[in-house]
Amino acid sequence: MAAWSPITASALVLVAILRGWVWAAIPLALVVGLKAVAIAGGRPPLPDRRRPQRQRPRVRQQRRQL
Repeated sequence: MAAWSPITASALVLVAILRGWVWAAIPLALVVGLKAVAIAGGRPPLPDRRRPQRQRPRVRQQRRQL
């Protein structure tokens, strides 16, 4: 398979979507994404937004009076 530029591959995905070839567009989009990541040199940077984990509200246990 020839080395495609990301623009050419993206155009192929767009044509596949416009012609209704969903079965072809999905694998093509995956390949385009993988190629773009490979060209960029590694995995895409993850956003450094760490949400503080919510602490579960403590349920007050009522003491049973026997």
